[in-house]
Amino acid sequence: MTIRKLRTIDLIIFTVVGSILDIVIGLKGFFGIVAFVSIGIPLVVLSYIRWGKYALLANLVLAIVHLFLFEAPFLSRLAHSLALMLLSCSLFIQRWSFYRVTRLNFGLVVGLYIALYLIMFFGEWCMLLIFQMEIPLENLALNHSINILVGSFLLGLMAIQKELLVHMDPYLREKSEENKQHE
Repeated sequence: MTIRKLRTIDLIIFTVVGSILDIVIGLKGFFGIVAFVSIGIPLVVLSYIRWGKYALLANLVLAIVHLFLFEAPFLSRLAHSLALMLLSCSLFIQRWSFYRVTRLNFGLVVGLYIALYLIMFFGEWCMLLIFQMEIPLENLALNHSINILVGSFLLGLMAIQKELLVHMDPYLREKSEENKQHE
């Protein structure tokens, strides 16, 4: 299987799973909690870690799902969906810091997740201000705090898997080289 086919399958799986889980949680709630909880956000971050710029489509799909999912005023949902696209900042963060590392440890991944989430959070808050839908910062923070905890927990589970939190292109090329040497 080529890297392109593997990338396509991988991104489709993460996008579909994240979108379906967010739809179910959005409609049914999360263990009785009626708040914004998204499993799709850590999966998009994982997609950026694994595939870089190719995760932009998964990010866009999740933003569109969130635009139509929640029962809130349209401008509020728009601000949230646009803020979700700020997860693409991971492309710039990865270039500056740990992009040369093939396997990422849990600390780096959670640090990236929290940094991206804070960018997304403040981006959403600023857009709400621009749209004249002032929400106190502490209310928005309370709403998002559960999501940060759930996402960090999920990324912790992912970190247990040795080949999940890796940059896939260099990793697959490295494995291909190892297989050639063993033959």
